[in-house]
Formats: sequence, C-alpha cells, structure tokens
Amino acid sequence: MQSPTDSQPFDQEGRAAKAPRRTQERSGETRARLVACAIESIADLGYTGATTPVIAERAGVTRGALQYHFSSREELDVAVIDYVMTELNFRVDTDNLASQPIEARVDALINAYWTAFTDPMFRAALNIWLGVVSDPPLALKLQDHLSGRLSRIEHTWQTLFKDTGRSGDELTTIRHLVMGAARGHAIERFFSPSATGKKERALLREMTLHALRNADVHRR
Repeated sequence: MQSPTDSQPFDQEGRAAKAPRRTQERSGETRARLVACAIESIADLGYTGATTPVIAERAGVTRGALQYHFSSREELDVAVIDYVMTELNFRVDTDNLASQPIEARVDALINAYWTAFTDPMFRAALNIWLGVVSDPPLALKLQDHLSGRLSRIEHTWQTLFKDTGRSGDELTTIRHLVMGAARGHAIERFFSPSATGKKERALLREMTLHALRNADVHRR
C-alpha cells in the first residue's frame, strides 16, 4: 500500500492536500462521455468500425485522453458492457416495488427490459459480443467480469417474487424467458424497425403472471 507521501501533495503546513474536486468531476465526466460515445459509435458503426480514434473524436478528446481513462480497447469494452448491465438492473427500484402488487412488479420489470433492450446501448453490447466471439479468452474475461452484475439481476427477481412460492431455480427460469423474449424483440426490430411488440409484451405479461401465480404447475 502506498503511503500519503507516495501519491498526495502537501500544503504549507505539511498536511496532505485534498485532490481538487473539480478536477475529479471533470475526469468522471470525461470517462462517462467516452462510454456514451463508445456506445453510440459501436451501435452505429459496428464493433470493428468503432475504432478508438473514432470514439475519441466523437467524445471531443484526444486519443491520449482516451488512453488515460481506458488503457486498452478491452477495458473500454468492459466498461460499456458493465454500463449496459447496470442499466438493466438499476432501472428497477427493487425496494419500492417489493411492497407493490405482483402485477405492478411484473409490469415494472418487463417495461424496464423492453426499454433497455430497444436502447442503442443494447445494440452496442450485442456488437461487442459478436466482435469478441472469435477471441474466447476475451469473451471469458467479459463474462467473468459481469458475473457480479448478473448476480444483482438474479437477486432482484429473488427479492421481488419470494412471496410467490416459486423456488429459486424456477424464478431463474422465468427470468431467462422474460429477458430472452425482450432481447428477441429487440433483435427483431433491427430488421423491422416499425415493430412495436405491443401484443407480444401484453402476452408476455400474462404468461409471466401465470407462471408466478401457479407455483404448482411446474412441479406436476
């Protein structure tokens, strides 16, 4: 571990000086802008087309600034995927929803997934996965990094529907089906942008409610 003398400046009285807050804020803003521009670029141009010079130009920074915040393309890709997974989970207010009727809980989750998967950030994430599929070590590294985020999403379902009588494995299966349906609609929209999925979403809602309310069906 570094001592304060290794990394911190001192004031005239020998006390460790605080890092300028504004500098930290600007650094955070730049990093966030780079992630946003990476998402935009990858969604528009594909994984290979969205080079780091292109992303830096869209963000209005130098390539050196990009490398300062993300030492490699791999690190930037992880940040993008991490952002997407965070959005998937934190669009839902679990604490507030836990006390709501089951219909409200299901509606909130389906709406959150539908919105997230039709956002350009999902297209960017999908392009990244397709781009790294030929690099198994990198794909594995991304998967390992996101295991914690996936656990958070899993925890959300276990928390919101623990009163349904469904086992943990059954809730996991239902979650996979719900998220898979939302992803499938998002991919369909790549080819049919006018597809609203209104009927599909309504049917998915009814199917999910039926699965959650009938805990004995799966065990017969």
